[in-house]
Amino acid sequence: MNTSILMVSLTTTILAGHSPSWQTSYAQAMQMSAAQNKPVAVVFAPAAWSKLLREDNPSADVAKLLADQFIPCYIDTSSPNGKSLAQTFELKGATGLVLSDKTGASQAFWHQGDMDNQHLAGYLRKYANPDLVVRSTETVSARVSSYPAASTNSVLPAVPAIEPISAPATTSVLAWVNNYHQAQEMGLAQRKPLAVVFGNGPNGWSKTNPSATVEGLLADNYVGVYIDTASPEGKKLADSFAINGNTGLVLSDRTGGSQAFWHQGDLSNQQMVSYLTKYADPQVALRGTETVNSSVRQSNYPSANYAPVDFTGQASPFGSSYCPSCNNARGRR
Repeated sequence: MNTSILMVSLTTTILAGHSPSWQTSYAQAMQMSAAQNKPVAVVFAPAAWSKLLREDNPSADVAKLLADQFIPCYIDTSSPNGKSLAQTFELKGATGLVLSDKTGASQAFWHQGDMDNQHLAGYLRKYANPDLVVRSTETVSARVSSYPAASTNSVLPAVPAIEPISAPATTSVLAWVNNYHQAQEMGLAQRKPLAVVFGNGPNGWSKTNPSATVEGLLADNYVGVYIDTASPEGKKLADSFAINGNTGLVLSDRTGGSQAFWHQGDLSNQQMVSYLTKYADPQVALRGTETVNSSVRQSNYPSANYAPVDFTGQASPFGSSYCPSCNNARGRR
C-alpha cells in the first residue's frame, strides 16, 4: 500500500475513534462539567467548529484531547443566539476559544480568532492537566481579566507564556439587565452571581437612593437584574420568587444554581453593602438561602424536573439552574 494512503487511513481511523461529542447548549455543557469534573472547551465558529482551525481538518491529537479530556461545546456564531453568547464572552469576531478550569468556575484560556492545530493541541494539553491551578485567564496576547489569574509554571513549547495581569482598581458602570433569562446566560458565561432586584416602576431602583458603594459592588461583582413589579410580567416573576410585595432582593451563588440570599421589602444601603460583599466572596459555602431575620430557607436547587419559563410561557433555553419557583416549596427553620 502506498505510504501516503496508509497515513491517511490511519489518521481517519484515529479521528473516528476519538471524535468529540459536541454539546451545543452552553448551560448543558456546564452541568456536564460539574458532573464529570472535566473542563469545558467552548469553540466559537461559523457553520462548523473546524472553522476555528487554520488547517482544513483537526489533527488526531486535537480530536483525542477534546474527546477524552474536555466537555466540548460548539457555538455557531452564524446564528443570532451564538453571536449573542460570543459577545457575552467579549469575543468580537466570528471565531474564538475559551477553556475553563476543571471545576468550570474560572476561565483558564481565552482567545479571539483562529488557531493552528499545533497551538490548539498545546493549550488543550496544558489545561487538561488536573493538577494545574488556574489563577488568571491566559491568552495568546495580553488581556486584562477579572478571573483569578492562570498559572504559567508549566509552559509548553511553541506556546507563549503570559504573565498574570492585575485588573485595574476601577469601578464599572452599573448596567441593568431587564430580561431574567438573558441574565442567567450572562451569569453562566461570566461566572458571576445574579443580583435580582425587584422595584416598583421603571425607575424604582433609583428611588431607593443607592450609595456609590452599593452600585460599585453590583457593577463589579454581579449580573444586575432589575424587575419592575408594576408590570404584569414583573409581578409574575416576583410571585415565582415568593416576593409578595413591590420590592425585594434575591442573590444567587456564583454558579446560578442556588439562591444565596432572599429578602422581601426594602433594605438600607448599609445592609445592601453587607450582603453584596458577603456573597461576592467565591469562598462562601452555601448551606441554604439566608434571609434578613437570620432564618434559613431550605433550598432544593437545582431541580432536575424544573423547566424555567419566560413571560410567554415558553420553556427557557437555559436549563434548570436557579429556578425561582422552587421557593414555593421551601419552608423555614
